[in-house]
Amino acid sequence: WEGVGLPESLVAHLRAPSTGFPNPTRVQQKAIPHILAGDDVLIRAETGSGKTLAYLCPLLAALGAMHPRISREDGTRALIMVPTRELAVQVMDTAAALGKPYHWVVCGGVMGGENKQKEKARLRKGVSILVATPGRLLDHLRSTTALKSDLLRWLVLDEADRLLDLGFEEDLNAIMADLTRRTGGAARCTALLSATLTAGTSRLIDLAMVDPVTIEIDPEEPEYVSEGWSRGGAGDGAHDRRDAIGAAAAAMAGGGSGGDRDGVERTGEELATADVKQMMMRMPEQLRHTAVEVPVKARLAVLAGLLAGWMQGAVPKVMVFFSSCESVEFHYRVLSWLAAGGR
Repeated sequence: WEGVGLPESLVAHLRAPSTGFPNPTRVQQKAIPHILAGDDVLIRAETGSGKTLAYLCPLLAALGAMHPRISREDGTRALIMVPTRELAVQVMDTAAALGKPYHWVVCGGVMGGENKQKEKARLRKGVSILVATPGRLLDHLRSTTALKSDLLRWLVLDEADRLLDLGFEEDLNAIMADLTRRTGGAARCTALLSATLTAGTSRLIDLAMVDPVTIEIDPEEPEYVSEGWSRGGAGDGAHDRRDAIGAAAAAMAGGGSGGDRDGVERTGEELATADVKQMMMRMPEQLRHTAVEVPVKARLAVLAGLLAGWMQGAVPKVMVFFSSCESVEFHYRVLSWLAAGGR
């Protein structure tokens, strides 16, 4: 962490067992110095690569280092826009955990589904770092006079591709114009984060950024597992892997050519399916896998026990996947019955 330019107090807090970030990820190593320097940054990285800390850490460090200390009464200094209420809550929780060394830097949020009057009261007191969904933010910009943003100098567009997919492009354009008017056209540092780059994100880049630094974090080379046959013969080098991926993509697009095994012709669809099955993609660095092997008859009891233990601990939400709609309905009824005490 020291190499990215963060202050010692924040580095010590990040490495503390209670916080649990001993070392930065690749995207954090590359992005944090640029955001600290005030550069506009375009970040393309996979989900789970640590993008949230890549912008929260430099924001907290920059705001916390200001002298004299900033006050919440000064209004919003940094704005983070996210596509959904759930992501907004997640970002605020992370900011609260990371921001303990800077207790005077107040983080708050405005988002759909929350009480608007309470949000107005919060904005009236002042919020240094504001996390917002576009629709609710635009509503407050137009109707809440207590929202002060004339000192806004940092703007983050998190999951920009999803912001556009959800139809927020017009809202974003209106928000950008309003912020520019409120700040008098003052320079600001803008970070745009996206898993994919589309025509829509390109328009957003042109609107919100000036000569951005581009940071692209690609997954490591995928590994392959044998499925009993291989398209195009033997070979396990990177060139063969790229050829296999390209052939699968071409076949999916309808351009695949036949292959054979034991004299049996393979259709383009079969080739694509087999090539995808051979490919095992690297999972995000922060994701931890645990496997539990239990007898079939004990699966429900073990699942219920795990869920009960997690809910009583520090795990606020759990997502469980099943193989069919019928299985989802069955487990929902059983687990709801158990949660109600068997009534």
